[in-house]
Amino acid sequence: MAEDYEKDKSGLGPDALKEKVPKYLARNGDGIISAATANGIDNNACIIFGRDRTGAVSGGFGKYKRSGCIDIVVGRGAPKSPFTLEGGEIPSYGNDTRGYASIDPLFNSVVDPRLEKIKMKDINLKKDIESVAMDAARIYLSQKCRIDDALRIRLQDEEEEEQYRQPRSAVAMKADTVRLVSREGVKIVTMGAGSKFPENVSSQGHKMIKTFGIDLIAGNGLDANGKPIEQEPLVKGDSLMTMVDEMIGLIDNLTGILSTFVAQQCVVNTAIVAEFGASGAGIVVMDPISKTTNTIMGLDIIGKTGFSLANLKYKFAKFKFEHGITPGGILDLDVLANPGVGIDASANKKAIRNSKSPLSKYNTTN
Repeated sequence: MAEDYEKDKSGLGPDALKEKVPKYLARNGDGIISAATANGIDNNACIIFGRDRTGAVSGGFGKYKRSGCIDIVVGRGAPKSPFTLEGGEIPSYGNDTRGYASIDPLFNSVVDPRLEKIKMKDINLKKDIESVAMDAARIYLSQKCRIDDALRIRLQDEEEEEQYRQPRSAVAMKADTVRLVSREGVKIVTMGAGSKFPENVSSQGHKMIKTFGIDLIAGNGLDANGKPIEQEPLVKGDSLMTMVDEMIGLIDNLTGILSTFVAQQCVVNTAIVAEFGASGAGIVVMDPISKTTNTIMGLDIIGKTGFSLANLKYKFAKFKFEHGITPGGILDLDVLANPGVGIDASANKKAIRNSKSPLSKYNTTN
């Protein structure tokens, strides 16, 4: 059974921790920085300065000029991080001929049954993942690469595949979790054809002909059963609220039309029924009691229907208020802060963020 730690270095408190780590299969010309290069102890963390490489020695655009890269990696070969022993006694992920096993960059998880023989004392893995290996966390910068191919990111359609077929410069991060924390704000900005020259020129010397968007893709575009999840456009909140306001206005107008119709129809019905009625003998003149009864019924219909319609209109008004859609149209937050300022509906398109408003108080999109 392999020992995963050397006992002479405990790692307790300020003490160093001595552990055996995978050896990186370097290309000729690569510059490698780790703690070991500064007379420290390598704890499986290093920075590689070299040419684009998104896998094996022959991978990427490293055979081309203008393809420099910086690969910042911790935890090669996780979760076991199989260490290197002389003579290639553990699995080799490369074709190193220097007498020891070394690992290529693992941009994606791999399965190698030979890993099953390596047992680590400090981790307990389920049998079906005993042979899985990956690089735990990486920040990768490349002057020229196909980063989506390297990370096996699922492209949504043929247009997107064509768009990213040509190599581009890229910055990529991959880990179990990724966090971007700002003490003020975070902006994710894309450029494109609409950007002023020279910002509309790529690092590969191509002039951009379209505006590029921001895609939020969960599960790499696949659900739990492996079926594709269709990407849908993000909704612009103010435009949505304007549409809802107009829709509620149309329904509100419809209730008014219906209320007027019911009232007029009841008047006509009452006038007709007050004079005539129907019986087995045909049309007959109504008696006073029937006239009174039908009049009361007509008034009752008007009352109940009118009340229901009025209640519906009230609920519409309440809905608009609670969800930040005011009866007078969608207003700017500045209007509430400065009630003395005149309201210009055409100039104030931002909805009010009330308690039930579906709009974010902080986040926006275009």
